[in-house]
Amino acid sequence: MGFGVSNIIYNYKGNYIIIGSIYYMFVFFMFVLAPTSSNGVLPNPNQVIISWTILLVTILIGLKWLSRISVGYFLLVICTITYLMIITILSNHYDPNGRFSIARVAPIISFLLMSMLSIRISVSIKMVKFLIHLFMLVFIIWNLLIVIDNSYIKEFTISNFTQLYQDATANMFFKRRPIMSFGIYTFASFFYFLFFWIIKSLWSLTKKKIYLVYLILILIANILLVSNTSFIFSLIMIYYVYKSFENNVFRVSIILLVIFISFLLFENFNLMEYYLESFNSDGNGFKGRYTTQGTLSYNLQYIDRFFLIGFNIVNGLTYTDSGYVVLYTMGGGIFVIAMYVCLYRFLHKNIPNDLVYILIPILIFETALPVIIYYKFIYASIFLVMSLKSIDAFRLKQQSL
Repeated sequence: MGFGVSNIIYNYKGNYIIIGSIYYMFVFFMFVLAPTSSNGVLPNPNQVIISWTILLVTILIGLKWLSRISVGYFLLVICTITYLMIITILSNHYDPNGRFSIARVAPIISFLLMSMLSIRISVSIKMVKFLIHLFMLVFIIWNLLIVIDNSYIKEFTISNFTQLYQDATANMFFKRRPIMSFGIYTFASFFYFLFFWIIKSLWSLTKKKIYLVYLILILIANILLVSNTSFIFSLIMIYYVYKSFENNVFRVSIILLVIFISFLLFENFNLMEYYLESFNSDGNGFKGRYTTQGTLSYNLQYIDRFFLIGFNIVNGLTYTDSGYVVLYTMGGGIFVIAMYVCLYRFLHKNIPNDLVYILIPILIFETALPVIIYYKFIYASIFLVMSLKSIDAFRLKQQSL
C-alpha cells in the first residue's frame, strides 16, 4: 500500500514537471521566435483573434495546472472588469461615436488573468541554461547580420516579424538597429533587459564566464538600439556589468571596451549624433509624447470634453506611446491604480526577491509604450518568472547539500 501511494504521488509530481517543461518551452517560443507577420503584412482581424485566443488558452492552462488561485484576488479582477464595462456604457452615452472593440478587451483580460498566476512549478536548471544558450546563439547571429547590413536577414525580419504598424520594423533598418525578432527598438531594449536579468542570475549562481560574456553582448546590442529607452536600460546594464568585476581597473576597462566596440560596429555612423537626435526629437521620445504638441495631448483633451472610453475605440485617440495615458484614457485613475496593483501582485507572488528590480524598469518603460498589455509581454513575464523560480530552486537545493 505504501509503495502504491508513493508511486501515485511520484507520478502526480512527474506529470506536473512534464507539463511545466512543455509550457516553459512553449512560452519561450511564443515570446522569442513566433512570427508576427506574413510577407511583411500585419495579421488580419481573424489572425489577431487566433493569436489572442492562443494566449488566453496559455494563461488558463497555467492557472489550471501550474498555479494557485486566490479567491479574493479573483474578485478584484472581476470588479476591475465590471468597472471598465460600466465606463464603456457611460462612454457611449457621452460620445455615441465610440465603438466597442474586442481589440481593447483582449489585452486587458489577458493581463488581468496573467496577474492571477502564482507559479508553483520550477523546471530543470539544465532547461533554463539550454534556452538561454539557444537565445544567445540566435541573438548573436541575427543581430550581427543586422548590424553588417545583410540583405537576407533584413528581408527575413521584415517579412516575419513586422509589428505594431506596417512600416515600424522596416524603419529600424535605416540605422541598422539590432532588434532581432522584437520588431522595434523600444520593445527590443526592454526584452533584452529581461534576458539580461535572467543571465545575471545565472552568472551569480554559477560564476561561469560565458554568462558574463552574454551580459556584455546584450549591453552592446542595447547601446546600438539608439533610443531614450535603450539609453536608460544601457545605464542599468552598465552598472551590473561593472559590479560583476572585482578589480576596479578591469571594471573600467571593460566598460570602455564595450563603448569602443559599439562605436566600431557602427563604422561610418556617428552613434553620439543618433542619441542626441533621439533625445531632441519632436516626433519621438518624451517630447514627442508628453508636450502640448505630443501624440498624447489629444487623449487628455478628449477626456476633458467627453468622458473616459472604457473598451471603446474613438477615432483620433492614441492607443500607444504611454501605458499610463492609455490606461487613464480607458478608465481613469482608479483603473490605472488597479492595473499596476495587479502587476505588483503578480511579481510579488512569483519573484519577491527580484520584485523591485523588475517592477521599476517596467514602470519606466510604461512611459514609452503600454507594454503590460502587449501580448509578448505576457509570454515574456511567464518565461521570466519560471526562469527565476527555477534558478532560485536550484540555488536553495545547492545550499541544502
